[in-house]
Amino acid sequence: NEHWKIYAGKLCADWGGVEFDDNPIQIYQYSDIIDNSDNFLTGAGVGYIPNKNHEFTFQLLNSRTKTFKELYDSIPGIHESKFPFAAVINWRGNFLDGKVSTIWSYSIFKEATSQYMNYIALGNTFRMKNFKLDYDFKLSLENLDRKFIVSNWIPNAKAVQGVTYMSHWLRADVRLSRIVHVSATGFVDFAYWNGNPDPAKDKKLRTAWGYVPAVEVYPFDKYDLKIFLNMVGRVYRYTDYAQTKLGLVNEDTYRFSVGIITPLLIL
Repeated sequence: NEHWKIYAGKLCADWGGVEFDDNPIQIYQYSDIIDNSDNFLTGAGVGYIPNKNHEFTFQLLNSRTKTFKELYDSIPGIHESKFPFAAVINWRGNFLDGKVSTIWSYSIFKEATSQYMNYIALGNTFRMKNFKLDYDFKLSLENLDRKFIVSNWIPNAKAVQGVTYMSHWLRADVRLSRIVHVSATGFVDFAYWNGNPDPAKDKKLRTAWGYVPAVEVYPFDKYDLKIFLNMVGRVYRYTDYAQTKLGLVNEDTYRFSVGIITPLLIL
């Protein structure tokens, strides 16, 4: 009704953050945390809308997209949880007649007995007539490496323990005219292995930068059709420890794309 909604089934976890909440066709390259997350989970949710400017949601989900054996069975001392759950709390807010909006969330995932993942996403948007600025802060504290970014760097490891991922994501959109828009997206991701048993460890293993300048053309008033040209650049920089102990190598990648995006309005 006007103030409440209840839903259940195969759901998209309401994680918050502008990058995750946006239509995927508007994101040319995701940051590390979103790009390596499982977000379609089975469960139920409830939403409360006290007024037109605020909405609060709560979801209780099954945290599994694979069996425990597929994910973590090789780790000594880690035991399967009888109730692997994910609880997600989200707040959407609007201020100053919609000029400022927020999508903030906190999530806790139970991965195994006494093993959890805590995730915070703070998404913020500032809007003017022909300009929009988005900023996300994301932090994922994982007793077991759910995203497997760090685990993939460790020889003979399926999922390591004690990792942290942190991300800053920024996007600016400028409407030069009704037809031509330009945008620039930049983000930086940090990866840490706090549970590394090496006494000479460096907790920080990698800093990954991303940048996506783009030009978008909307030639029609009547049809939602976009022609775009962009470049996706990534810069991966590993710490001295990661290079000498784990054999990781710094690298830069680039990708140029041109295309057309439009919804298929069949029904």
